[in-house]
Amino acid sequence: MKKSVLVFLVLIMSGCTIWSQVKPGSEAVSKNGFSVNLPSGWMRFHPGVDGFMVTKDGLSIQRITVVKYSLQKAFRKTKKALTPDMLITDLMDYYIAEFRQQNEGATIEVESKEPAVLGGKEGFKVSALLIAPDGLRYRLHAYGSVDANGFYEVSYQAPVIHYFERDLSAFEKVKKSFQISQG
Repeated sequence: MKKSVLVFLVLIMSGCTIWSQVKPGSEAVSKNGFSVNLPSGWMRFHPGVDGFMVTKDGLSIQRITVVKYSLQKAFRKTKKALTPDMLITDLMDYYIAEFRQQNEGATIEVESKEPAVLGGKEGFKVSALLIAPDGLRYRLHAYGSVDANGFYEVSYQAPVIHYFERDLSAFEKVKKSFQISQG
């Protein structure tokens, strides 16, 4: 207990901001090879990975995730290592297996999986329905791409009832604006 209070105080005193509001016309640029325009007025969460999540009403209501992982650490649960020249079909299957492991206890129904473009690079789109143990139904749209610099993911997850359709256009704008830096 004392250790967690100490960590909390250190974070506050060091000026670390875990949450920040996206300002109008704001563009978030990662220091690790991508840029993206985020929806104005949403809240940005910095979870300590090379990327972030944004939400309008809370992470359990809806979230857009924009992240880049190293090739070796992209899929920590399944321990699958990626290569820049791997087949997109294999990358999709690895992503789905990882998503299932991350959501153990939930029922996952893959609705579609297909090649797609992300940030100007060949990639995939996966759509899935997640049924939580309490019965709440979430929908996921996830785009992914891999190159020599890492694995990129832009995804959106929200409850099927009301929120998914309401904020889908905001996600599509984020996905469309996502660019992988050259180099």
